[in-house]
Amino acid sequence: MSTFENKRSLLSEMIAFATVDGSLHKKEYAFLGNCGKKLNIDKTKFIDVFHQDLPRIVIKSEFERFQ
Repeated sequence: MSTFENKRSLLSEMIAFATVDGSLHKKEYAFLGNCGKKLNIDKTKFIDVFHQDLPRIVIKSEFERFQ
């Protein structure tokens, strides 16, 4: 992924999936933290994603990227 907004949007969607049951377990939080590290999102921005309602960005498919 190339842009920070795309990475943050992906992380936001992953957080939404993890919290759909109303709770966030330690293992889920650790997994999301590792994903944030892989996406080069620092700790403060990672925590901010939990508290912000971010606009959803649809990531282009592989076919659309090649066009």
